[in-house]
Amino acid sequence: MDVAINLAMSQPNIKPLDLLAEGSGVTFGEGDYRTRLVQQGTGARRAMFWGLVQVHNKLVQQQKQRDEKVKNLNDVIKKEAKKKEPEQKIIEDIKDEIQLYLDGAVVAQDEDDIALPGNLLLIDEPENALHPLAARLAQIQLFELANDPDWQIVLTTHSPYFINPIQDHTIIVRLDRSAEDRDISPKIYRAKSSEFEGDELARLKALMQLDTNLAEMFFGSYPVLVEGDTEHAAYLAAVLEEGNEISKKIAIVRARGKALLPALCRILRHFEIPYAVMHDADTPFNAENGNAAAMWTINEKIRLEVQRSRELGLDVGHIVNFQDFEHWLGIKAVSKDKPFNTYSSVKADYALKVKIQTLFEALLNEENLDTFSQEELDKHKNDFMQSLLDRSLTWAAANGVSETLQYKGK
Repeated sequence: MDVAINLAMSQPNIKPLDLLAEGSGVTFGEGDYRTRLVQQGTGARRAMFWGLVQVHNKLVQQQKQRDEKVKNLNDVIKKEAKKKEPEQKIIEDIKDEIQLYLDGAVVAQDEDDIALPGNLLLIDEPENALHPLAARLAQIQLFELANDPDWQIVLTTHSPYFINPIQDHTIIVRLDRSAEDRDISPKIYRAKSSEFEGDELARLKALMQLDTNLAEMFFGSYPVLVEGDTEHAAYLAAVLEEGNEISKKIAIVRARGKALLPALCRILRHFEIPYAVMHDADTPFNAENGNAAAMWTINEKIRLEVQRSRELGLDVGHIVNFQDFEHWLGIKAVSKDKPFNTYSSVKADYALKVKIQTLFEALLNEENLDTFSQEELDKHKNDFMQSLLDRSLTWAAANGVSETLQYKGK
């Protein structure tokens, strides 16, 4: 038997697709210079990621729309073919249209329809290294991605941009460290339409668009719910800009109207977050016609939420200003530019600064601070609205307005 050793070169095993993948890559250009993705900073890489997510959304969405279009057109052909005298011209035209979609023709995009294959995306602090506009766009892409039943998004964040407590199909888990700094207690919340009354849910959704910082109430500080910009302006002038220590512990949450305060109280109650709420008493009747005032009835709804929160053991402050915040401050009421007028008045008056600082310090430090003492409530058999009316009429008499339509009615 003859044994030989043959040494020879084998045919090269060339895989074009592998070579293409290894040789390809993303480059960034600025002027005459181009650099690879690995040479970019965190911000550019994250921006690239969000861009790819958006492109992926659009590509897969187009494919689903084409498939749906082809299915519908085939149904039309079947219906036409069942007729006694089918129109062959119509059938042929539809077949030509189907072929266009099979070849990749673009279907008019429905921006509310995001279609993606099944995946789970885990992302830690998506806001990192993104400027505010990019963070908002990233939030939009993530929520669009999560709208698809085949996708689930799990993220951790320290940014209010990515927290929306009333977004459909959203579950929020808030981790709260105990006072002893030992245990971390998770609080889970999911919005249900049944929890809101009337148009509260629609108003909250609009508010989340108008004020993305609303979600700051979930991030550690003691939330103080107020009606709007006037109270916030006073806080800025008296507390924040004066460098008062309580500015590090309080978060002012503007409801942009008294009507949304009960809903915000409800959300915080579900999270078991201690809070305070401050609002105007307003008047029992309208100044124009003496009819019952809608804002007066909101007082009772706010009080009900405060009581429910306190029953859970939460420390909840409740401050009612008579007749409103400007009257409580003792500044001249104006019909327009109220926030600026309040800011300017407080900024120029040391006594007003002290008054506001004292109020917020009390809200922060005193347990269940309340405009009404239990003794005062007991006089009216614990009826908050009757106590409120009695205090309002007393205020009106002291200020010479008790005979007006706002307090007498028609």
